[in-house]
Amino acid sequence: MESEPHDESASVGFKGVGITSPNSDRKKEFGLRSSLSKIRDKWYGEKFDANDFDEMDKRFGMTNGRHIARFLSRFSCYDPNRGGSNHVVDSPKPPGEEDALINLENETKPSLDAAWAYFEHISLPRRFVTTEGTQIDSAVDNIKALPGESSRPTKLYHPFLTRNSELGDFGMAIGTYFSTLRALVLIFLIAAAIHIPNFMYFASTEYTSNGQADVASILTGSAICTDTQWVPCPSCTRNLNKKYLEELWTSGRIIEGTTEAGKSIYLALKNTCGNGDYLYSRGLISWIGMIFMVVALLALGHYQRVSEVKFDERNATATDFSVTVGNPPNDATDPEEWKKYFESVVARELAKKTTDCDDSGKATNVHARDKHVTCVTVTLNNHVLLDNLVQRRALKKKATTLMGNASPEQFDQLYTEACSGESEVPFDPEIQNIVELLKGLDEKISELSAKKYKVKRIFATFETEVGQRAVLSALSVGRLNVYRNNIAALLDNNYAFRGKFVLRAYEPTEPATVRWQDLGVSGKTKRRRQALTMMISILVIFAAFFLVRWIWAAYGAEHTSLAIAILNMLMPHVFRHIANMEFHSSEDKKQGSLNKMTLAFRWINTAVVIHLITPFAWSLARGDNLIKGVCAIFIAEMWTAPLIQCLNIPGHIKRHLVAPRKKDQESMNMCFNGGRCELAERYTNMMKIMFLCFFFSGLFPGAFVLSAASLLVHYYVDKFLLTRVWAPLPMIGSHVAEFNRTTVIPFLLVVLAVMNAYTWSGFPYDNICEGSGNVPDEYIGNVDLEALNTSVSVAQDDAAYEPCNQDFLGRYIFPALPQFENDSWMLQGQKDIVSLHAWTSVVVIGITLLYTFFKSEVSTYIASYFVPTYEPSGEIYGTDFSDVPGDIFPAYVPQVEAKRFAHPLVACDVHDLPKRFIGWRDPRDDDADYAEHNLIFEVPEKARNGENMAFSVIKHWPPPPQSEEEQEKVVV
Repeated sequence: MESEPHDESASVGFKGVGITSPNSDRKKEFGLRSSLSKIRDKWYGEKFDANDFDEMDKRFGMTNGRHIARFLSRFSCYDPNRGGSNHVVDSPKPPGEEDALINLENETKPSLDAAWAYFEHISLPRRFVTTEGTQIDSAVDNIKALPGESSRPTKLYHPFLTRNSELGDFGMAIGTYFSTLRALVLIFLIAAAIHIPNFMYFASTEYTSNGQADVASILTGSAICTDTQWVPCPSCTRNLNKKYLEELWTSGRIIEGTTEAGKSIYLALKNTCGNGDYLYSRGLISWIGMIFMVVALLALGHYQRVSEVKFDERNATATDFSVTVGNPPNDATDPEEWKKYFESVVARELAKKTTDCDDSGKATNVHARDKHVTCVTVTLNNHVLLDNLVQRRALKKKATTLMGNASPEQFDQLYTEACSGESEVPFDPEIQNIVELLKGLDEKISELSAKKYKVKRIFATFETEVGQRAVLSALSVGRLNVYRNNIAALLDNNYAFRGKFVLRAYEPTEPATVRWQDLGVSGKTKRRRQALTMMISILVIFAAFFLVRWIWAAYGAEHTSLAIAILNMLMPHVFRHIANMEFHSSEDKKQGSLNKMTLAFRWINTAVVIHLITPFAWSLARGDNLIKGVCAIFIAEMWTAPLIQCLNIPGHIKRHLVAPRKKDQESMNMCFNGGRCELAERYTNMMKIMFLCFFFSGLFPGAFVLSAASLLVHYYVDKFLLTRVWAPLPMIGSHVAEFNRTTVIPFLLVVLAVMNAYTWSGFPYDNICEGSGNVPDEYIGNVDLEALNTSVSVAQDDAAYEPCNQDFLGRYIFPALPQFENDSWMLQGQKDIVSLHAWTSVVVIGITLLYTFFKSEVSTYIASYFVPTYEPSGEIYGTDFSDVPGDIFPAYVPQVEAKRFAHPLVACDVHDLPKRFIGWRDPRDDDADYAEHNLIFEVPEKARNGENMAFSVIKHWPPPPQSEEEQEKVVV
């Protein structure tokens, strides 16, 4: 949490345009983003000057971690680089040390305070504020500042008080996630209120004789049964072929007793809580709660869609102006050709909709900007070449580090001399090994750069959303028509590319989410890799299952719940590495794959495992029963996992122990990049809590309260992590949210309906039924239970009991209808309510299947093979692509993310491209030509400009003027 602003700085002003009114209209609000300053050239090495932001930080506060670091920096044991550039401490300086603490002349040492400033102004999100520190509110525009903004006052987002509407500035997916969390808290609280009668019944003396007085307070109101009785069971002989009977023996619920005559007989433990007929009213409450949950979650789906549109309209990104072609001809490498094609399609499509024509009937009001294509990106299947170039760049960086942070130019010169044999360079053995590896790579790169590559994707960015929507509408046809190249399916035969190709055009994902290296990978290779990762995931899930089962058997419910919580925290990191093995065209699809793997694991690990490893007759028993285990999992998920995440121990170790010992500013700054977060993992957290609740809510009505509490904790913890811990998240689309809305939540409703039927059919959960006759004569009298050090009395008119399998779920009976199975343990009231739940589960499954096939993304995907499915979403943003404010506005520039580099590596020529479209800036690059980060310079100029294209291409065309005096009326 940030510290409070210092009062004494209240009169300090900021350079640049002042921001005075939080209630400005849309035009003024655009001014917040219209003149964003360039990122300061002061972030790395000797060029960084932390004092640039001192005034802003004193005025609007700093993180507590930075205050602590400033205090500890007095001691050389904490910061060995004391005296580095702009070294600052918060505490009073001892006499005689003033000059040592702030040594502006010594620019060779890195500054820890500069790294903290990097953390607060680059890694962490900030919002615009007025010069008085007042928040700027906008219902339509993004008020999130760009990284490094210093020309206008900015402030860190509050970790807890940031409003939900402002979270949409982090992207549509983030805004929707927090909106969903908040809505689910309310839904589960209402569901908990509906289940209050069941809670009160289980806690009353109507259910147990002592009103669950000897049950832990947090478990009071659950179906735990403390009233039991040992009953004669003549037919309870041990039989290994009957699993349910063997479980009664192994769990100690069937024991041998000795009669007064010395004869061994069998007795079974019978649950005597409640009354079967009274279960009808309890089950009816559960049924009402289920109906409410179905209606509420359907309404939540509508709420999510509305939120997504609202958040999307609030954020203007390149995807709002762009079109992707997924099946371009292999040789269509000329951006000019694509520009002419798209502009002709827009002109024809808009001409059909206009009513303003000249005397000859030709449209005259199609504005030049509406049909103008501003950027075209042609991507190639050169992923193997890019992989080798990244490897070469990494080896060079390692070599320069071994040479004492030599410049790349110095190493290149030495490497050239070593390769040519002009002179013997005194490399040490490790550097010599790198040189040999580079020689081999250069040979391979030379071969790869001479190959002829196929075109894989086309990204065309229009100047207006009007042009983009016109093209998507014009080219929208069924996939089968695309595969068959059926030109007749097009609205106009002139829309065929080159007059003979039907294109598959669709709206792309955000530029930052495109995985450029994976675009060139063939579909066959992708499917093989996904099959491999699926097998690995299944093995991991099975291994975790056996581990949890062993812990349950060895240590009990508490240790098992803790182990489940720890596995739920650790395993997403494992699945993240597994997902990284796959090839995906976008981060959205990767998140979708990660979401499925993690969700399957968490569902099985959290609820299914507990159900499978707990004997059925232990469900309501004292001690380590099913409900106790479920409650312990809720508590662990509510407190243990969020607490560990908030502590952020790895982040603090990097910032307070590792960073102060780095020898250069860039390495030190990389320790402050923030933790990695996967949005898919956060969604699985949410769905895991819902699954656990729905699976066991019949036996444990308090699960609704614990679920609401858990979701509320996650809402605030994740908000804290977003604003204080996590690295900036890519602005991914709604793919993960859509999958959860249209597939996961309907499945959860099926789980709720089906498990409710099985839950009420299982009472009294003892697998012992009353037989048809009385006890045999040898059972009459006192029976000594030596194992329990007690005795029971059996009367002549006592009923004889027999083992029976009350577990419909374990018997794979569906639907759980009593009339079709042995239901001798049920009274009529229980039969009626079980039948109601069973038939309801059938209806819910039917509705879910219909929804899946006609309303979900599955149905949309199937329909896309036969009919056009494009529909514009939301209102048009209102600002043209080139006029969107800001010094940074990412376009579709091919680039590669690499772990060892602070910035992405560009994979195309950007010499003539406006640099704001690259999406990031390196303040060390004085010329702003990105040459240091461009992979194309790893190959000789001859290879770059050869006959065959080795790299993707992006081309930019400035738009026509838009002033009213210069508007151009285009005659079509």
